[in-house]
Amino acid sequence: MESRRGEANALCAAFGDWSLYQSSADGFEIRKRNEARVHLAQLGRGQRAGGLGYVGTPQGGVAFGIRNFWQSHPSELLIQDATGETAEVTAWLWSPRAGAMDLRGYHDAAGLNTYAEQLEALEITYEDYEPGFDKPEGVAAHQRTAALGVGRHAARERLAQLAGVVRTPPVLTTTPEYLQSCAVFGGLWSPVDRSTPARAALEEQLDSYFRFYETQREERRWYGFWNYGDVMHTYDADRHEWRYDVGGFGWDNSELSTDIWLWLYFLKTGRPRCSASRRR
Repeated sequence: MESRRGEANALCAAFGDWSLYQSSADGFEIRKRNEARVHLAQLGRGQRAGGLGYVGTPQGGVAFGIRNFWQSHPSELLIQDATGETAEVTAWLWSPRAGAMDLRGYHDAAGLNTYAEQLEALEITYEDYEPGFDKPEGVAAHQRTAALGVGRHAARERLAQLAGVVRTPPVLTTTPEYLQSCAVFGGLWSPVDRSTPARAALEEQLDSYFRFYETQREERRWYGFWNYGDVMHTYDADRHEWRYDVGGFGWDNSELSTDIWLWLYFLKTGRPRCSASRRR
């Protein structure tokens, strides 16, 4: 009986190549292949993948992943030759399936050939254009990958736990009250204080500002390799639109006002989502 089962198992397809590709903030697909000469067959689709893969045997294996996998698309996890003696894993921060990264400037000179003309243009537009300022050299966005050893065959629950560790790794911190007692930031901030109606109103206003930015990230889909972790510059309350389409009012790119606000707000509240709002 065991011999027959072994012969029957040899007739089953062994899929050694796997791909998890997150093409946008709202869609991923999984493909698999049992032979190198066969194309990757589509296995399933979904919305937002956790960004964890696993290769192993009943004795153990390795889990691997990309933090902010779906938020920083187009990302991909690729497994090759998993049915052989040695598997190969690739964590693509920018998947080759997405095509080349386009970093070309969008602005032409528009007749602004001298500093006097460029200064005059600032009277009507926020666009501070100077030749050479729109080059991609020097820009950067960081990303994190992880590899975790698993001592035995990983159950579904264990893999879900590991995916959570990759997605939100443990971070050592303390309370806002203790930070204030150390006075390392002077008197620039204080913990949440609702002891009087006036102070309660200020706390609610700060909280509403943060909630607005947080919900805008989801509503406007501020995701992607270059965008996630940043926020846009200047909201137009009349048109209910961010002024990105006006010109110059693009991404904050770590401008001081936003960074100071979010980091001090994290110190004030201790809310992890405040510190996770910036990554560049």
